[in-house]
Amino acid sequence: MAFSEETGRALLRLATDDPSATFRSGQEQALRQVLPDGARVLLVQPSGWGKTLIALLAAKLLRQEGGGPVLVVTPEVTNAHRDVAIAERLGLSISLWTSDDDWHTVGATWRAGELDVLIVNAVRSNLPRLLERLMAQPAPPVSLLLLEHVQALCSCAPAFQPAYRSIQQALSLFADTRCLLTAPALTPAQTAELGGLFGSNLVTVRHGIERRALYLQTAPLESQAERYAWLARHVPALEGPGIIYTATKRDAHQIAEWLNVRGVAAEGYTATQAAHRLRLESAFLRGRIKALVVPSAYGAGVHHPELRFVIHYDPPATLAEYYRQLGMAGIVAPAQALMMAGSGAPAEGDGDSEGGRSSLVPSARELQQVLTVLRAAPQGLTPLRLAATINAPLARIRYALQLLALESPAPVQKVEGRWRLVSDALPTSLIIRLDRLGAAEQDGLEQVRRYLELESGHWEFLLEAACGEKLEPAFPEDAADGADGPLPPEEPLPTEAETEFIAQARSFLRRSSVVIEPRKQWPPGGLPRYRVRGRMPQTLLARQGKALCIRGDSGWGELVEEGKRTGRFSDELVDACVRLFYEWRPVPPPQWVTCIPSLRHPHLVPDFAARLARALNLPFHPVLAQTVDRPPQHTMANSTRHALNVDGTLRLTERPPQGPVLLVDDIVNSRWTFTIASWLLRRAGVAAVFPLALASHYGLPTNTAAPVRRAASGQSS
Repeated sequence: MAFSEETGRALLRLATDDPSATFRSGQEQALRQVLPDGARVLLVQPSGWGKTLIALLAAKLLRQEGGGPVLVVTPEVTNAHRDVAIAERLGLSISLWTSDDDWHTVGATWRAGELDVLIVNAVRSNLPRLLERLMAQPAPPVSLLLLEHVQALCSCAPAFQPAYRSIQQALSLFADTRCLLTAPALTPAQTAELGGLFGSNLVTVRHGIERRALYLQTAPLESQAERYAWLARHVPALEGPGIIYTATKRDAHQIAEWLNVRGVAAEGYTATQAAHRLRLESAFLRGRIKALVVPSAYGAGVHHPELRFVIHYDPPATLAEYYRQLGMAGIVAPAQALMMAGSGAPAEGDGDSEGGRSSLVPSARELQQVLTVLRAAPQGLTPLRLAATINAPLARIRYALQLLALESPAPVQKVEGRWRLVSDALPTSLIIRLDRLGAAEQDGLEQVRRYLELESGHWEFLLEAACGEKLEPAFPEDAADGADGPLPPEEPLPTEAETEFIAQARSFLRRSSVVIEPRKQWPPGGLPRYRVRGRMPQTLLARQGKALCIRGDSGWGELVEEGKRTGRFSDELVDACVRLFYEWRPVPPPQWVTCIPSLRHPHLVPDFAARLARALNLPFHPVLAQTVDRPPQHTMANSTRHALNVDGTLRLTERPPQGPVLLVDDIVNSRWTFTIASWLLRRAGVAAVFPLALASHYGLPTNTAAPVRRAASGQSS
């Protein structure tokens, strides 16, 4: 089709809402390569370069020429709101498909030919079946298929997602369709695998790694307090804007609050509402926010064209992910990137066990367990029901099912939300795939470990890990001799934390607590020993509770761990819980105190609870007993196993007082122990149960001190 430079520039300015915008190096050429009939292009460029923008410009041009709609398939939709905003500025009708519930709305609109662009979440849908339904008559023919983040299609990559790779089963539907595949970085092995998947006519387009004025370094700051101290000392002095990446939403919230205390305009970029995130991005791009604090799960954060610093509070999962999160830093403006090495609070798990980051790759034994359990359930099971029998994180169980479904023929099949057994034989090809995935995962972890130990050569090491090639260093010798591009930063950042700031960080962390939300639903299948299932009656629920700290943090967490080791919690923790109680002021106020019992440590929590009760001038009644010694909760890998591990282990030893009670424990993990103890107490007539734990494995911190005054501008005060 015809394409002119003038037309392309006009559309670019419309899409970016910038009347002076011009194409970045290689963008116009990439757009021209996508437009011919039957084109198949693999576009490899850093995050923020504008790969999706190219596809949306192509969509506008193709629709103007009478072509069909554009289908975008992506394994993540955290930043889809940006694509929606670009499409709407171009006058394209666009919609987002996230689950099977969208069929009667989004699907109907697509099949009626009323959409220009449809974005499909490849992970949350049964992708092959969905694509078959979308492409069936009378649906309009697709003019362009965009596959984003195709590194997740490669089984030799740590980012491999089998739910996305299942698109292989539907590629025949797009045999003559233009295809654009995009990735921030690919190794030669990954590029070769994609070539085998999409055919020999797949053209790889790399316009080269541009020179970057980007200084990469690491900092051995092991404790949470040290890392908070470093941020407090050095972020105010850095030129903005910048991004700080964390492993958890919890840390993103708390670090943003800490930086505001230090006079830095910072925001946690964690909201799920697209409108709120757009407001944050707009403020960031306009200089009203100096630092965005972003959980790594949100991808590459916000693509600011003049990013000045990128700080990783937690190491990323892989160096490919790290390269992606650096985005365009150092290309338009000089920038500094620092990766902290530490042993702080554990990363968030898969959302059910609330534990740390664990391997997604199942073992052959776990795969065989899945098949064995399904053999006994011909009607099929959901992943949640499988989790009752298989002691593995829920995310890993789902991943195992997706791997099994990827085989041909597949040993399992998903029917109406349930997984059913087709064959209980474990294919040899799947064992080989498991070995390859496990090796890729271990290689990724090893690369991060080695990177953190480097004293120099960070840029070369990173590029070789992410791109599989030895490329030129970040600072060519001629960069300061008039070469194009920004000059590098003059000196590296300090890498040590100062004692004064460490003390201030500890004080700040000790002012935070964690909300313990009550559970309202019994696990799938219920608890057979207590004979309960389904939704809990409102009259038997716990009230919202509190935890003094996050387990292992540098506030109270270290004292909690010391108490666990020595067998007695300090009086300082009693005093801290008294202050928390009076700041919390639960209503109706508790009239007595009890605690969670333990056969393994019979005196640890009762001793603490009794001392706390005396300090609160309340009676202590140990009315609960543990009747069976089950394995520790931390050995249970998912929420359903946590619940079953407590099932039948607690009972009341006497009729409890009927007034509201403060229910004390040391560590809260899945909340099931608190839930069952509260249910027993409420069923016995206790008016209200308020859980209180010393430490929590999960949850968002709440500052119990006076509200923080936020900085007014993008510069530190």
